[in-house]
Amino acid sequence: MGCTKKQACWLVLVILDVIFLIGSPITIIAIGWALGKPYHTTRHFSATNCTVQKVVKVGQIACHCDRWHGCTSHYPCVEIVVAYVTDSGKIVPNATLFDDAHNFVHYGYLPVTYDKEAIKCSTYSCDGSVIHDADNVATFVRAHGRLGQSYPCFYNQENQSEALLRKVSTTALALGLLFPLLCFIGALLLFIFLYHRILMRRGEKVLCLGRTYEIEPNELSPPVPVITLSESTF
Repeated sequence: MGCTKKQACWLVLVILDVIFLIGSPITIIAIGWALGKPYHTTRHFSATNCTVQKVVKVGQIACHCDRWHGCTSHYPCVEIVVAYVTDSGKIVPNATLFDDAHNFVHYGYLPVTYDKEAIKCSTYSCDGSVIHDADNVATFVRAHGRLGQSYPCFYNQENQSEALLRKVSTTALALGLLFPLLCFIGALLLFIFLYHRILMRRGEKVLCLGRTYEIEPNELSPPVPVITLSESTF
């Protein structure tokens, strides 16, 4: 017996529900990696104002823009040195400014040294185009690397030589995880509904007919009584 339109709709709904059930946890893990680790690492950063003291051009840094296809590039490593005031009123000079929490966690300190010190790059760009990467770094320096320039930032309470331009807030992390979590809960509830719906339909077939063929409408209709009139009635 062929598949009816109603059965096809149920099949599509089941497939979409399974996709959401599998995709939502993967999305939660991906967002947790992209936002969770930077949030956890920079949770001790406190708000303050940074003032640019100097800009140090370290040199060209090689990078891998695509590990799967062997794409490589390089970008100019620039360190913006700032000063700020802590919550207790202490003036901290010669702190390295990093652009955001993600780049700070994954690319801030490079596994190479210069004059026996780890290379610290205030920003990171590795898109596969050397010209484009250089333009990205230059744009960041023009916006945040002018001598004497001041702007809001965050400093690390555990390591006062580190300052951050942007960090992941609790609200951003919660909103990032909320949508895939709601999708997973909705898909789980829909899966439970579909599971019980299919079981109920199968149970009705066995209970009513005791067989596996479909129920015809006239088979479930109550018998119509037939009245036979004799000649004596008239």
